This record gives sequence, structure tokens and C-alpha cells, in this order.
Amino acid sequence: FFLYKLDQVTAFGRVSAAAAVADVVLKDYAKEVSGLFGNMRLPASILGGSILGLGVSSAPKVEESDSRFMKLFKRMNLLLGIASFLNEIVAITYSSIAINKLSEVTAHELSDSLTNYVAANCKL
Repeated sequence: FFLYKLDQVTAFGRVSAAAAVADVVLKDYAKEVSGLFGNMRLPASILGGSILGLGVSSAPKVEESDSRFMKLFKRMNLLLGIASFLNEIVAITYSSIAINKLSEVTAHELSDSLTNYVAANCKL
């Protein structure tokens, strides 16, 4: 016993799989994705500022009286601080580029989920 209604087929009170797929709503997630990238940019800038102060400018100075391993550790501390700071700069740069790309394009592709929207529109 089947009942035919407009665009869906109901069999014994159950909606068919084709009708369930037809109910997927496509949406423009540009504002939500911009917010996600903004949430990456702000902490990265705060951490970058603190790393610059703590890891680079206040790094321990290498002295002649230090042992060989102590000199190595002090130099590695400075290099690690610089590498961490550069990683934060990369995160800020990529998130800014993604936000700018989303704001420049007026006709965005519609998607059924936020994850699919990011995969389709935010390729760096």
C-alpha cells in the first residue's frame, strides 16, 4: 500500500530515502567560516606577541663559562622561540588570507555542511 504525495513517497507511514535526501538544505556558510578563521587569528597573534617577548628577547645569553651542552641548549632555546614565532605568523597570515577570500567573493557555493563548505571554498 503506497501513498503518493507531491514530491515524496510514503510507504506505511515511512518516508523513503529519496525523500529524505531531498530535504537537505543548502546554505551559504561564509559568515560562520570567517568567524572560525577569526578565532584562529586572535589567539595566534596573542601567542606570537608573548613568544616574541619570552622566547626571543629574554632568551638566556651564551657565556664562555657555560659547558658545551649548556651553550647548545641556550642556542636551541633561541631557535625554538624564533621558529614558534614564525609558525604563529604563518597561522595569522593564512587565516587573514582565508577571511579576505571569503569577503571578496560575492557568489559563494552553497553547501550542506560547514565542513564541506570549508573544503570547497577555503583552499590555500
